[in-house]
Amino acid sequence: MNPRGRTLDRPPYAVRPLVLAAGASSRMGRPKASLPFGPETALGRILSTCAACSLSPPQVVAGAHPDAVHAAAAPYPTARVVVNEEWARGRTVSIRCGLEAVPPEEGVLLWPVDCPLPGAEVVRTLLAAAAAAPEALGCVPSHGGRRGHPLLLAPAAVRRLAALGPNQSARTLVRALHAEGRLVHVPAGSEVLANIDTPEAYRRALEFLERA
Repeated sequence: MNPRGRTLDRPPYAVRPLVLAAGASSRMGRPKASLPFGPETALGRILSTCAACSLSPPQVVAGAHPDAVHAAAAPYPTARVVVNEEWARGRTVSIRCGLEAVPPEEGVLLWPVDCPLPGAEVVRTLLAAAAAAPEALGCVPSHGGRRGHPLLLAPAAVRRLAALGPNQSARTLVRALHAEGRLVHVPAGSEVLANIDTPEAYRRALEFLERA
């Protein structure tokens, strides 16, 4: 611990997971939040990882399939589910819906539910990177020169995220932080790039976990 009592492997602000689970899952054919991953669901795997890293209570945004998201979140009593009735307007609207309950002094771990493979080691590495680079506003796991998920944002970046227009995406902010030299790329495994959007991608994800 440092003289102020804060561990050196965590940033100086609390981090709240913001899990985006509002989409229609049209290519998958069923809600991604409830996809089985061993004894858990895709959403449950993310929430368990967040709990293992002692983060703030997660905020989960539902939309097209609120019942499925509520059911997948039910075993995790600290998780709060909010429903974005305007989910069809895009992911940025869901982000803004979720951010309404995030205190201004907190950072955010932005995590799409279709990216459930990263584990606690990835999250802890992001937290440590944020602690080591206090001037940074964002930390993103990267593999093979490509950015993945989840994305860790400092409170100042969260405010900028909340100010995005409905036709802008979080990538707009990520590109801006990179251009400003305030985005840290954290090396990680290929799991940070896996998007479970189709039945084939889901099959590959299960095979990845079997090999891990």
